[in-house]
Amino acid sequence: MTAEVIVDIAHSDVDKIFEYRAIEGAAAGSRVKVPFGGRVADGFVMRLKEGSDFDSAKLKSILSVTDDIPALNGECLALVEAIASRYHCPKALVLRLFLPGEMRKGRVRELYKTVAVYSGEVPLSARASARRALLAYMREKGREDRAVLAEKFGRGAVDALVSAGALRTEKERVTRTPYAALGGGASTHELTPAQREAAEKI
Repeated sequence: MTAEVIVDIAHSDVDKIFEYRAIEGAAAGSRVKVPFGGRVADGFVMRLKEGSDFDSAKLKSILSVTDDIPALNGECLALVEAIASRYHCPKALVLRLFLPGEMRKGRVRELYKTVAVYSGEVPLSARASARRALLAYMREKGREDRAVLAEKFGRGAVDALVSAGALRTEKERVTRTPYAALGGGASTHELTPAQREAAEKI
């Protein structure tokens, strides 16, 4: 399998497709590391194809894939081609528009949270009401964000059950949802008589 790659160098001399042998994990839209001019350069896989227009024995291989999931989807790649064609600018410059600067510089770190997982029963004092309530909650729930438990039952109760072995903690990767704060769904709105009449005519 051959990968058609745009190298992330905004110069007209290299504003063209370079072919590399694809490696596992490489897909259209992936950011990759490739050997280029005696050094390692960043690049974007524009598409994958069978075979090559060049001698496959002379093709260099992609060194690594930067992200687990392709950074750009098919619509983005099509838009890159359209913008570059219309405004006569290097594809590398256009591709940069689709990625935050922090992501391009490798400064975006994976986000993790601590979760508590139910491990089993432990003897509890009748006076330890918060711990008893927490243990009952976790017996049914199984696992929960540790911060949520601390807010519901108190940090002391959580720490005590972790120390006693009733709960154990794990790190869980958080999937970022950049549009979560925007909410969703349409708000209900009562039309005025004039608006209702116009809507009926339409």
